[in-house]
Amino acid sequence: MGISGADVADQADLPSWPAALTVRLAAAYCGLTESGFRSLCPVPPLSFGQEGHRYLRVHLDRWLVSLPAEVAEATKKPEVSAVMQPNAYTPATLAKRWNCSETLVRNLIRRKELESFKFGGKLIRVSHKSVVAYEAAARVVPKAGT
Repeated sequence: MGISGADVADQADLPSWPAALTVRLAAAYCGLTESGFRSLCPVPPLSFGQEGHRYLRVHLDRWLVSLPAEVAEATKKPEVSAVMQPNAYTPATLAKRWNCSETLVRNLIRRKELESFKFGGKLIRVSHKSVVAYEAAARVVPKAGT
């Protein structure tokens, strides 16, 4: 029984990884995309017969430790929040960002304290620019990492 692509993201949170990794898991283990891993990693895979090729985790660890600090730092994946900044928020997603109720966000919009627009003539959205401006005014300070 193998690990599917959807399970790779879950594997990144595991405290221990398998000793022999597929290319997908090896790339995730090193914090790289598969294509980045294939082009950067000098560690040769071992043949596991019908199971295909696997990368030994201990060999990957040796390679990663041997990298200069600035290269090792560059292989780390950026936090999701840094990568995925939405262009617009719904009241619900903004409430989650600010750790408050959706009603509070809707009230700010209704009182025109927070600039919003209607998407499709009906759905309320708040632009990222409006959120940043509101937060900069020190009215709301989001938790670190959100």
